[in-house]
Amino acid sequence: GYKKAITLDVLNLRSRPFLKSPRIQYETVNGQKIYSLKKDFVIRVLARSVDKVAVEEWNNYWYYVEINNFPVSIIYAWVYGEFIKFSDQ
Repeated sequence: GYKKAITLDVLNLRSRPFLKSPRIQYETVNGQKIYSLKKDFVIRVLARSVDKVAVEEWNNYWYYVEINNFPVSIIYAWVYGEFIKFSDQ
């Protein structure tokens, strides 16, 4: 299963659960290349890192997420938990 979450700020998409890992790029329908999600974007959370990780002043989990970029593709990436909020829906 999965849980829905909403981005609380502009959110970088990472290839691995580390701050220095490469950002993932995806392309929109009109060909625009994007490396981050906008605030209030709905994502599906599929998994979580085993341990919390300190990033700057925060201490949170990394989450493996699915982003539906319909009709172009579905993207899988890691995002830092400080910048998402789980949805009740």
